[in-house]
Amino acid sequence: MEQTLNQIELGRYAKEFSQKSIDFYFINREEIAGNEILKFSPVTQVNLLVIKAIFEKWQSEIQNLKSPYFDYEHPSVQKALSNFMNILSQHISVKKEDFQGLVEQATKEALLLTFKVKQYFNKEIQKKESFIIKDWKEKSRYFRLHKDLYQVFLNNTQKYFLEEISKEQALEIWEDVCSQNMHLIESTAITITNFSQVLTLDISTLLNQEQIISSSNDSSFGVTETQNFVENGSEESSIKPDLEKTIPYYYEENPEVTPTFQQENPAKIVEEEELIFPSEKELPVENESLESFSNTLEEEQLPPSLNDKLKAKQEVGTTVLESYQQAKIENIRSAITLNLKFLFINQLFQGNNHDYNEAIDCINHCGSLSEADKLLRNEYAPRYHWDFEEEAVIEFYKVIEKKFA
Repeated sequence: MEQTLNQIELGRYAKEFSQKSIDFYFINREEIAGNEILKFSPVTQVNLLVIKAIFEKWQSEIQNLKSPYFDYEHPSVQKALSNFMNILSQHISVKKEDFQGLVEQATKEALLLTFKVKQYFNKEIQKKESFIIKDWKEKSRYFRLHKDLYQVFLNNTQKYFLEEISKEQALEIWEDVCSQNMHLIESTAITITNFSQVLTLDISTLLNQEQIISSSNDSSFGVTETQNFVENGSEESSIKPDLEKTIPYYYEENPEVTPTFQQENPAKIVEEEELIFPSEKELPVENESLESFSNTLEEEQLPPSLNDKLKAKQEVGTTVLESYQQAKIENIRSAITLNLKFLFINQLFQGNNHDYNEAIDCINHCGSLSEADKLLRNEYAPRYHWDFEEEAVIEFYKVIEKKFA
């Protein structure tokens, strides 16, 4: 039988965590606005799952508005409904007494996602009779943990070239992905530490010790990274809050690199607000995404393309060193140092290794500089909100230029 979390401890922890978080946040206020939810607690995954819950409840309520006596498919009705949803989404306000239940449930789900990712998505998949690919693509914005694993799953669901598949097919694909991709499970060190900033998380109680010790053969998938916390008798199983020492998950991939310690980047969380709540000009119709709570942005002027910049350059002589630095390369992956790789993954792809590797492979197959530039501007720059004046983007393009020199 597939092992699960200690449900009594899970319920107790979620209740106390949500109560402490809410008591602290609402000490001098009675409501929380939509764009404040992302920064509500130090555990970003909890905040994102609260937003996910609000969005799903909202979608359900919109469906309940529909009546058999009116044509809700008429273009004018669709437009009016879309405008209504867009405006409403920018005025979310949740009272303290209504917010606690959302946080408590989100805490339970975040812990399940952290330690039992297979079980979490089994439950998610079984919520509906059919698995709609487009909806699950949009859900990816709500998952901070195990994003590479989730992306592999999405890729496999699309191999049939269908808009939707049955939940049985989706469960079978998820089972296969989990069995073959355990290496994509991320370390939970940051999440555990951030939970413990509010309330100490005792792993040995939440995960029965015999579960953790046998986790290498555990079909529930996703607890192996916690094994060392309980097997070593000299280590405490409770993770104490430590704001100065949080190990980034990507360090495990490169043990030869001297580890650095960091907190979850607050600036990154603020940037994610734009991802979760796109600006009004980007707002899609009814079933697209949870809309923006920020003011409407002015129409942005696209920066000049890389080709435009290259055409504007004057022909000048180069030194031997410059000639070497600008020498053509066949595979840009080999030209990217480890430090640059970390810079690009974290600054340009928000920690998403899959998208980074996918972009590199696509660029390597491009036939020209303009083709590579078009690919990046259409696929990745909008998705990750690149600023073409930032150092990371400029350095990335320097590497690409070498390939097509």
